[in-house]
Amino acid sequence: KESGMGGVCVSVDGGMTWKPTTEGMGSNSPATSIVLDPKSPAGNRTLYTSVYNKGVFKSTNDGKTWTLKNSGIEANTCAFELTLTDDGNLFLTVSATPMHKDGRKGREYYSGAVYKSTDGAESWAKLNVTKGPLFPNGIAIDPENPARIYLACWADLQLSDLVGGD
Repeated sequence: KESGMGGVCVSVDGGMTWKPTTEGMGSNSPATSIVLDPKSPAGNRTLYTSVYNKGVFKSTNDGKTWTLKNSGIEANTCAFELTLTDDGNLFLTVSATPMHKDGRKGREYYSGAVYKSTDGAESWAKLNVTKGPLFPNGIAIDPENPARIYLACWADLQLSDLVGGD
């Protein structure tokens, strides 16, 4: 798998200036989602970010350094969106993506997936959403009932949508 360029940037002046902070993940880490644990102490915030084609990274020092946290995540690491619930559970959507075996376009692809972590991203459990392919693109948790999860999915993707429309 190839990774695009990207990462995480931090602003300490309300968005006037930004500083890249990619130690531990590299600058080839297109971050697609970031969440801050509001229960972590100011000055030492815990952050989680999803990185397309790499998985999930965690920082416990305001984003200064990052550690990969993929235990339990299967071969498809196209992490797309993270959601943190009030009770500390994390949910992750992983995008469907072509396999590109031997560097060549083919007809096979990894299904998308939904994962849950109850231990601060130390481990992930795949949720049984459907028996067929899954194309998730968003997730939300009902704040009044954390057992109620809303999952947004593309209804109809074709292989050509995943490989650039050939």
